[in-house]
Amino acid sequence: MEIDIRKAIFITPFGYDQEGPLSEPDMFLHGGQAEADIIDAGGYYFAMKDLPEGFDTSPTASTKTMHYETIKSPDGKTFFPLFDSYDVTTRIFGKNIRLCMTCFDTALKFCKSDNLDGIVVCPGTPYQKILDINQFL
Repeated sequence: MEIDIRKAIFITPFGYDQEGPLSEPDMFLHGGQAEADIIDAGGYYFAMKDLPEGFDTSPTASTKTMHYETIKSPDGKTFFPLFDSYDVTTRIFGKNIRLCMTCFDTALKFCKSDNLDGIVVCPGTPYQKILDINQFL
């Protein structure tokens, strides 16, 4: 099934400013304003297919700065990951992580501000797709 990634909500691991490693998984699925706007507008696609029971997806405001995790390829390029699988996310980043709902526009904005090489959609799966951000500039 082909989806419009501009109307999809994925997950991305992140951490807050001045935060060390977590001792257990954060069972709250965080989100930002861009994601809230997409959800409020309706017609979005929630790409997560295996989020475990017990995750709280209620929106909340935070004044802390979020730092997204990135993926580095063997050739040294750095990508913003948009995951559709909790299992794959925890295989790559470990189980004791924070997750946020992330839309394409958030990923693109972060790629531009941090000079990343692109966005990888569904990393670690047979459906993985690498997008060069230059095609969206």
